[in-house]
Amino acid sequence: MKFATENEAKRWLRGFPYLKKELSMKADFYQDLIRDNKKMGNLGEKYILYYAAQIVKLQNQMVRMDRQMDNIMEILEPDERMIFTARYMQNIIWDVIGLHIPFSRRQAIRLHNNAIEKLVGFEIGGDADEV
Repeated sequence: MKFATENEAKRWLRGFPYLKKELSMKADFYQDLIRDNKKMGNLGEKYILYYAAQIVKLQNQMVRMDRQMDNIMEILEPDERMIFTARYMQNIIWDVIGLHIPFSRRQAIRLHNNAIEKLVGFEIGGDADEV
C-alpha cells in the first residue's frame, strides 16, 4: 500500500490500534472456541483445526501490521517516532499527550504533521487491513 495523500496516511495510522485490537480479540475468541470444543471431546475435534488455522491467520496479519509500522518508523526522526508511538501505538489523545512526551500539545501536533508529510508517497507494503 502506498499513501497517496496525508489524509490516507492519517486514516491508516488512526485505524492501526483499533485493527490490532480487533485482530487480537478475534484470536482470543477462536482460542475460547478451541477450549470449549476440547471439552466436547471427539464431537468438537473437527472444528479445532479450523479455529487454530484462523488464529494463525490473525497472528500473521498482526505481524504484517507491526512490520508496516516498523517501516514507517524507520523514516521518521526520533522525536516524530516518539509522537507516533504515543499517538498510534499507545492510543494517547492529543489533549494529554504532553503528559507522556516532553513536548507541548502544539509542538507534538507540529512534529506529527511534518512526519505525516514524509509519508505521502511512502509504500508500507502488504495489505494489513484485510481481516
